[in-house]
Amino acid sequence: VERYIEEDPELLEYETADDLNSTPFLLAVTGGKLECVQFLIKKGAKIGAQNSKHQGAIEISLLNKDKAILQYFIDAKFPELPVWKKLFQCLLSDVNKEAAKAAECLEMLTEPYRESMEGDNPNWNCLLQEGGISALIKLLRGNICPTVQSPIVRSLLNMVQCEQTASEMVKKGVMITLAKLLNSGERDVLKASTMLLMELANVPQYADAEIAENIPTIIVDVIGKQTNTDVLVIALQVLSNIAASKPENQTAVVNTENLVANVVNLFKLYYNSKSMSNDLTNSVQNFVSSNTAAQCSFIEKGICGPLTMILTKVRVRELQLNAVDTIHYLAVNNPQTQKVILSEQLDKYLMQLFSKGRSEKLQEKTASSLWAVAGSDVYVQRMMATRMGVPLLLSFIKSMTENLHYIGSEALSVLAQGPISYRNEIAPQGTLTLVQLLRTQQEDIVLSATRTLRHLCVATGFVAYHHNQLLITQTNGAKQLSALMVNSKNLYIKVEAALTLAYISLGNLATMETVKRNTSFTYSHIMDLILCGDKKVQLTAGMALATFAYNSTSQQREMAELGGVRLSWFRAFLESDDEYFRCSSAFQIVILARIITDEDKAITSAMGIRILVDLLENSVNDAILTLAADCVARLTHTRAGVPQAIIAIDAVEYLCHLLLVSNQWVQGNAAIALTYLANFHKAERQLLHKCRKKPLLIKILQTYTQDRKLPESFMENWKHYKKLGLPPIHSKLKVSYVETASPHPGKTCYQQPEEVTDESLSITSMTEGSSRSAIHSDVQMVTIDNKSESWM
Repeated sequence: VERYIEEDPELLEYETADDLNSTPFLLAVTGGKLECVQFLIKKGAKIGAQNSKHQGAIEISLLNKDKAILQYFIDAKFPELPVWKKLFQCLLSDVNKEAAKAAECLEMLTEPYRESMEGDNPNWNCLLQEGGISALIKLLRGNICPTVQSPIVRSLLNMVQCEQTASEMVKKGVMITLAKLLNSGERDVLKASTMLLMELANVPQYADAEIAENIPTIIVDVIGKQTNTDVLVIALQVLSNIAASKPENQTAVVNTENLVANVVNLFKLYYNSKSMSNDLTNSVQNFVSSNTAAQCSFIEKGICGPLTMILTKVRVRELQLNAVDTIHYLAVNNPQTQKVILSEQLDKYLMQLFSKGRSEKLQEKTASSLWAVAGSDVYVQRMMATRMGVPLLLSFIKSMTENLHYIGSEALSVLAQGPISYRNEIAPQGTLTLVQLLRTQQEDIVLSATRTLRHLCVATGFVAYHHNQLLITQTNGAKQLSALMVNSKNLYIKVEAALTLAYISLGNLATMETVKRNTSFTYSHIMDLILCGDKKVQLTAGMALATFAYNSTSQQREMAELGGVRLSWFRAFLESDDEYFRCSSAFQIVILARIITDEDKAITSAMGIRILVDLLENSVNDAILTLAADCVARLTHTRAGVPQAIIAIDAVEYLCHLLLVSNQWVQGNAAIALTYLANFHKAERQLLHKCRKKPLLIKILQTYTQDRKLPESFMENWKHYKKLGLPPIHSKLKVSYVETASPHPGKTCYQQPEEVTDESLSITSMTEGSSRSAIHSDVQMVTIDNKSESWM
């Protein structure tokens, strides 16, 4: 070309002999020969030339979709070649083919640069300055064909990653435009529109705009009608991104009519499709995260069914892991959904998956979901922990994963508690690792390990396990706990460490001396925590002092020397509506009565005992009944007079009633408390009476007291009853009381009427080891409506 033009310059504008009359420059553009185009322009060719169809260089490049030459013209900024103006003119062409090719060129010119290239595509800024964003949105609102619409939307999608262009789109009403396009039946338009909405929803302020334009309702309608999985996946992601932007938007999305039903229906249809199942699980996780109402809605609509199918029928590990995560999100902090998940036996399928998997990632996710399903109910937690087993839980705390450390410690803590525990199985192999966990930087793990060590040391009724206490001391656990109590900045860690130190030292003078000798331990640290202002810390600090003082006059003396404690510190807890506060503080004031300086110890003890027995009688909370029974069991082997006071206000009757409840922890703690009370003659007789009335009680007692034998005198009397073959007392027996005046002001006296004769008390002579007068003194205040029945 260069040689021809040098020989004959007139050839530079020579036209072809065909019907187009193209110049060399136009021919170079048509052929896409960029180097030749540049050379001809350099030689002075007329760049504004047109062929016989009035097509110039830009029109020809647009029809040929020649991105390279168009970009050259844009960068060169030739006044004769206004690329953007010509491009928009072509977009408005009545010829759909020309408009579609122009739209495709626009899409190519706005493509993002590769990662290796720095900065945004400069064409975005050109369009922004030329008003191209607004023009494109207006164009989309017109009646243009789908083949033009979809490339234009994709061009906007190319530019949305630039903050300025995205802001301009929203400002110019792109949401309203896209809402209109979502009603299109054209797959490409629908897909491009949902993709643009998906990207915009990643920015919280744009997600707000989508909510304002009611986009979720339109998307939910799309999900209900569409069968194309490509569109469904993107539509789900739009809703998921909006929900993830902030809690208010999450609520708005979840409350969209038919959302939950449509999503669950998709789950049922596509649970075994890898792409769909992944997006469905991820979307559901965003919908229900920290949203109790959403969790309940998805459970009510039957999401457990497809999740079960994924766990049992699908063999793709990625899908199984996503399903496990989804169960975790559905169950966490929601007792209602936890119950349904348990009733649907998803925990069973999780355990099956858990037993088959060997990867640590699978074990971690499955264990997290199982623990989320267990919730805060200690009884369900114990069931889960029992299924996992002590060896596996020990492997958790020895693993490299912090999440497994926490779950393992929490599960071991549950197994170490209760009337029937696994303390002796856990302590030999777990103590050293748990002490090591006290050094971790994760505060929740430190708290959990501290509690677990505490439960390894003491059983129901404050029975110390000296061997376990010694193990913790030998592994420097006491020293580490004392350091946490003194130096930790977290009040909860400080007070939990103090309480665990008290458990380690309970009934073990050698351990207590070791703690005092090798650490900076002092009771003043705990007394300061009682006054810190945080109720939970205060209550736990009070329990730590009470545990140190339990049956230890020397420790009580040390506390008294530091000024003792005041009842006013506990009064807010004793009068609280929270039963746990009342129960725990009531036990504390009975133990600390001797060093309480602002109230008489007898009055203080009586107040605490009364509260505990009232809770045994009136509480309907299993956790409170368990704790109250445990507190009674602890108090039965403290100072003289306390057990007698407990017996005098009918604690035996209430504890016997608890033996018949369904909760095993309540049963067990009540049985242990009764075992200790049976060492006292009056309680023994009351318990014998109850067991004769309901022989099942003796079996329950023996079930939970294998390590704590029932008193010999009680068992001898029971054997005597069985030998005599006495019939059980009928429950329909009616007892009436006669109220009389009392010599004591404010008191009421009940006594037997005159018609009760000695013959009606004949059964008392059958009671081995009991004097007639003693029995008579207990029963003279009652009458029997049916005298023919035997009674005590």
